[in-house]
Amino acid sequence: MNSRFLFFFFIFPLFTFSQNFYRIKADFTIKQKNADGSSALTVGKVYYDKNYKEIVYDISFPEKEMWITKDTSVYKFVDKKFVSRQTVPAIAEFSIFHLCLNGTLTNYGLESSPYTIYNVEKENGMVLTTWMPPAKMAKFLGKVIVSQKDKKLYGVAMCNIKGETLNKQFYKNYDSNSGIEFPKEIVQITYINGKENYQVTTYENIIIDDYSEEEMYNYPVTAH
Repeated sequence: MNSRFLFFFFIFPLFTFSQNFYRIKADFTIKQKNADGSSALTVGKVYYDKNYKEIVYDISFPEKEMWITKDTSVYKFVDKKFVSRQTVPAIAEFSIFHLCLNGTLTNYGLESSPYTIYNVEKENGMVLTTWMPPAKMAKFLGKVIVSQKDKKLYGVAMCNIKGETLNKQFYKNYDSNSGIEFPKEIVQITYINGKENYQVTTYENIIIDDYSEEEMYNYPVTAH
């Protein structure tokens, strides 16, 4: 899988508030810096409607193309022509956009997952909650530590079954839009073979329940 696809599948719950909202769009910029010295920049717009459960990424840089995630596939289009399809985990209902619209930010969406709270403690002005997977999943999934600051999601650490950190995410620069509090900057550190790979995602011009560009919220992919 192209490395530029990876950011979609590691950054999860971001936004929060009312279940009355159903649609979101935003400008985004992804900056990646890898341990091997390579880097990448991706710029574009993203569209999501929770009724369709289809995430549409309209990429403007480094190449003009579209990525659409639906069910367990990512479809790539160039000049509105289908180019490729890749199989991925089903992520729409667990994406930052869906969780935003359904109001599950504060605990990273874990309160509606099979995970349960194992421990809660306070440290340096933050509340740290450790979530554990159910016993039948403990052979495959490790604990997740969620930190909250000023009643907002601050950070998430995902661990393997040995307790080693696989991924960290930090949520910064919260802003309010239509009553929704969301972080406009997400810093992610992924550990691969003991080395740190950095990614910074920023969102701008976030619009809730937009009624323009209707075709961008339900892009046709079923024929491919």
